[in-house]
Amino acid sequence: AALMLLSMLRLNPFATPWLTTKLALLLAYIALGSFALKRAPTQKVRTLCLVLALLVLLSIVAIARAKDPLAPLRMVAG
Repeated sequence: AALMLLSMLRLNPFATPWLTTKLALLLAYIALGSFALKRAPTQKVRTLCLVLALLVLLSIVAIARAKDPLAPLRMVAG
């Protein structure tokens, strides 16, 4: 869906750094979610993947709202 939207809006994801960062984080979120749900070998690793996936999701939301790839870091730094 994200790629279709890019093509419809004629946006180049590499020309907009916040969009590139958001798409990369989306792939990381999918991978972490996959490990959190079934691929991780132990419960401890599943829990860690879940926590990391939630942090990535919060970062995606922050980037989308601010249109700034460093928005999550600026939120933490204050």
